[in-house]
Amino acid sequence: MWTPPWPAVRAWGGRMAESGAGREDFEKLFEQADPWHYGSPYEREKYRRQLELLPPGRVGRALELGCAEGHFTAMLAGRVSHLIAADISPTALGRAEARCGDLENVEFLALDIATDELPGRFDLIFCSEVLYYLAGVAALRRAAAALAGALAPGGVIITGNAYLLHDNKTRTGFDWETRFGGEVIHRCFSETPGLVLEESIDTELYRIDRFGRRDDRRGAAPRVTYLPVTDELEAEMARHIVWGGAVHTRRELAARRTDLVPVLAYRAISEDASVPGSVAPALFRAQLRWLRAQGFHSITAAEVGRHLRAGEAFFGRPVMLMVEDGLQDSSGPAQNLLQMYDFSAESSSWNGTSTGHTIAFGSREGAVELGMPLANLPCIKVQRSFQIESLKDFVCRFWF
Repeated sequence: MWTPPWPAVRAWGGRMAESGAGREDFEKLFEQADPWHYGSPYEREKYRRQLELLPPGRVGRALELGCAEGHFTAMLAGRVSHLIAADISPTALGRAEARCGDLENVEFLALDIATDELPGRFDLIFCSEVLYYLAGVAALRRAAAALAGALAPGGVIITGNAYLLHDNKTRTGFDWETRFGGEVIHRCFSETPGLVLEESIDTELYRIDRFGRRDDRRGAAPRVTYLPVTDELEAEMARHIVWGGAVHTRRELAARRTDLVPVLAYRAISEDASVPGSVAPALFRAQLRWLRAQGFHSITAAEVGRHLRAGEAFFGRPVMLMVEDGLQDSSGPAQNLLQMYDFSAESSSWNGTSTGHTIAFGSREGAVELGMPLANLPCIKVQRSFQIESLKDFVCRFWF
């Protein structure tokens, strides 16, 4: 069975979708130090932009929810008089305290936003990339109301959250298994009594919002600044992004069963047009992007063999990618692009048909073509009564 490859740091599976993530889940997460790669260029850029939405001057009393290991805490502490850094994980809090132990204006608190009361009233509350892990929208609305109630008059809440396909498949988003993302959180806080949106920073991948505590919801329209994500994304993060939106997500197709597997064969991925049958990296990127937006996931010859021996259908929407030349270089364009779009490929010297310039997928589970017709390898229907001993054996024993 194909299992969605999202890591535990971003996806808690079916139980999380029903009941939210709890202390034990996060304690397990923080068995590994730095599980979210806090020092990556992407995260550092987001931290800087969150600080840009702080009110002018020094803030009095502040609360940071989900401080984790204290990376952002250390940056925020210089802008406030007193900061309570809270997290659900005692392990994470221990690391945060070690990191920020010389900061006299910071205290640390174990707190579960879903169940615990907030410790007083604040001039500033930071709640960035924490709310995904609540059990559902009803829990999100309760948390938003509690945060609004914990603000002192004139206080502000700053939220920062990624866009998820689960909220809106028509735009770029992360394909995580949480129940909602930045769009739903933004809408929920905008509808919370006592909160008014004052300013936002909006990017293709995430949004940062500042909400002010005001009973009168009238006033100037919020200021919205649209910015690009300028810093390079790590491959581990990039592989969860579906750029430009999705027709289908892998998650919604996971329960689907099929005995048809498209096979796409490439001779080489190269900028050198003189290489026979080569496909330019830009074209390969476009093809992988298309496959990802259709909900495809990679399947290997070994996995096909296991399904055949067990007499089982395939799960989701599988595709087999074969690259004759170019997978040997782990830093080459083929490997980098495969990793970026969360695919894998077989490395083989088998002389298949090379691919071309367009993509078409049949209205039913028919042939997949990439420009030059893959007359020998369009779409394979599984014959279940034999063993696979080699990739050549695998290809030859399917009918097309």
